[in-house]
Amino acid sequence: IFGQTNKELLKMGDAAMINGQYTNAVHYYSFILFKIQEGEEALYYPYEISTTYKEPEKDSTGTVSPPSNPNAKEIRIIHKLADAYRLADDYKNAEKYAEMAIEYDRYNAKALVNRGNCLYVRNEFLRAKEQYLEAIGVEADCIESLYNLAFVNKKLNMFMEALQVKKILNKFTYYLQN
Repeated sequence: IFGQTNKELLKMGDAAMINGQYTNAVHYYSFILFKIQEGEEALYYPYEISTTYKEPEKDSTGTVSPPSNPNAKEIRIIHKLADAYRLADDYKNAEKYAEMAIEYDRYNAKALVNRGNCLYVRNEFLRAKEQYLEAIGVEADCIESLYNLAFVNKKLNMFMEALQVKKILNKFTYYLQN
């Protein structure tokens, strides 16, 4: 991965996500963040590793530090990294990166859903519900948040609310099909 550009690494990370290789996706996305720290398109080739490459800066949890003033592309990478960690069952890091993505872009519905999913796994259903509702407030047609909201309502024994959300979800999917 040392000779690839950030764009190529992003494609490799996305392909790993599609193929269910979430730990590989975490590796690719983390390396992109590292390269951003070093300079936007820092290229490393295998013969340069001994003189140029150094391990990415990591914090006390062992995760790569985010850029200090990220742009939209970097925020997208941070969100993808959070999603990859969640799918790799590393919920602590998933929540950390979801928090970062939300901190940088409060109106990122996918990051809100991701944080809600992390809370759901920790059985914090009320807080997860708040995140899903906030994501719907940001992006009314966020199907993933509607779907997850129905399940969290069911977990909270709010069956009528769950049924209402399912009806809304059915309307969305009906219109998407036609």
